Amino acid sequence: MRSWAWCTGGAAVIAVLGACVHLIDPRQAANTDIGLQVWAQVTPTSFSVSDTVSRIRIRVSVKNPGQDTVRVDNGGPACDQRPDPVDGRGLLHSMRIGDDTRDLNAGPGADICGTTLLVFPPKRSRSWDFYVSIPQWKAAGYPVLTQEYRARSYFAGYEGYSALFKLTP
Repeated sequence: MRSWAWCTGGAAVIAVLGACVHLIDPRQAANTDIGLQVWAQVTPTSFSVSDTVSRIRIRVSVKNPGQDTVRVDNGGPACDQRPDPVDGRGLLHSMRIGDDTRDLNAGPGADICGTTLLVFPPKRSRSWDFYVSIPQWKAAGYPVLTQEYRARSYFAGYEGYSALFKLTP
């Protein structure tokens, strides 16, 4: 009888612990192995290829969601920009545009270089806005296709969450 009661109680504890995992807000948790959260936001999320004046804003943000200061060595000070920011050195914010067939080069990409040691106090964040217009997209040699794209975000070479956007006729 005692072993049955322990098994039932143990199962209840496991069920409660399992339920607690779903209470963690992914927007408040780190998504890199260095303890930072990195994400992209795109405005607007739908953009006409016939608009030659307006620009797409791709904001790459980074936040320390923890209670401790995070220090990141980005490998600088020399800035070594690569097609994949994961392979670069000396980078701060980076973004790449991908689609279903081209992960990193479906559209223009950009990097911001910076200092060697980056310090993030608890709960602090910083952002960088990248802007892309349709004429810039074309001038960089990328085909402008009416489809869904993915703005990929990086900080110091660590990839974060992507944001989706569409180019429309």
